[in-house]
Amino acid sequence: MALTKSSNPAYKHGMVGTREYNVWVDMRQRCSNPNRGNFKFYGGRGISVCREWNSSFMAFLSDMGLRPTPEHTIERIDNDGPYAPWNCKWATASEQRHNYSRNHWIEVDGRRQTIGDWAKERGIGEDLIRIRIRRGISERDAVMIPRQPNIGGRRKYSPQFRVSAGTVLVADGTY
Repeated sequence: MALTKSSNPAYKHGMVGTREYNVWVDMRQRCSNPNRGNFKFYGGRGISVCREWNSSFMAFLSDMGLRPTPEHTIERIDNDGPYAPWNCKWATASEQRHNYSRNHWIEVDGRRQTIGDWAKERGIGEDLIRIRIRRGISERDAVMIPRQPNIGGRRKYSPQFRVSAGTVLVADGTY
């Protein structure tokens, strides 16, 4: 939704109201406005916008270009780094999920993935993996043990994975 050019400097580029322009405005606000609800996750923890981008939407647009698809939003490659040309790219939500500082990464058989990626690959819920880990099951087993069918409102474990109250499950069937 590009607006027509006018003598108003805010409209000279014709991009006011576009998604790219709104991303630029929001990026600057979350890093500099303590009244924003998400400030504590950005400016409040030292995230800033480089001088060139902070002062010029056209510099931001020149470096970033247009979004490849409507699903793409701005991502900082180094989650603790600034919004700057060398540290930003357009990314989808699933790509950005890997950049959360609160991600829990699990390595199994030389493959390192987030709990969400393991859950999707293995066909089990993220919450189930987290519950298993909290209960003392190894990360490998939490990911690799298949979800058992829910029969009659109670989970039925196959014999090699049976667990009684207060025990810890081990992959070889011992506990």
